[in-house]
Amino acid sequence: MVWTDEEKLTMLKSLLNEEKGEETADSVLLAYLSLAGRKVIQRAYPYRDDVEIVPDKYATNQVEIALLSSQQAWCGGRDLP
Repeated sequence: MVWTDEEKLTMLKSLLNEEKGEETADSVLLAYLSLAGRKVIQRAYPYRDDVEIVPDKYATNQVEIALLSSQQAWCGGRDLP
């Protein structure tokens, strides 16, 4: 399965379980996904600079990291329980 950015964004939104009126802008969530993607790539391919797209097998890891990063940011940087 090939994951698109839109599918990753949809999954992230569903995991955040945002209520109507409290939705985060897509651009902010896409930024978290982008940063998480860089982390995944750096971990999976530490000695390669030519990889720019997160392989599909790591797509859920990217969404999970984006979710945790966004939650931590919204908690004021405190550790989550």
